[in-house]
Amino acid sequence: MNYKNLVVSIIFVVFITLTLQLFDNKSGCDNKYVLPSVVVGMSIYLIGNWDTKKPEWCPIDIITWMVLFILSFGLCCVKFPYQKSS
Repeated sequence: MNYKNLVVSIIFVVFITLTLQLFDNKSGCDNKYVLPSVVVGMSIYLIGNWDTKKPEWCPIDIITWMVLFILSFGLCCVKFPYQKSS
C-alpha cells in the first residue's frame, strides 16, 4: 500500500469537493450524487491508486473507490456556511 498516494488523494478529494460545491449545479441531478463520482474519478486518474505495483484491478482499488466516494459524499451532505452571491 502506498501511503503517500493515500494522503495526497484524501487531501485532493477534500479540496476539490469543497471547491466544486461553490459552483451552481445546473445539471438537474442532485449534487451529492454527481459530485462524488466526478471527484473520485478525477483523483484516481490524476493521483493514481493506492497500490502502484499492479496495473489490473484488485480489492484495494475497490476500497479506494469506496473510501473516497464516502468521504466526498459526506462532504456534500454537510452544509457549510459559505455565502452565495445574490
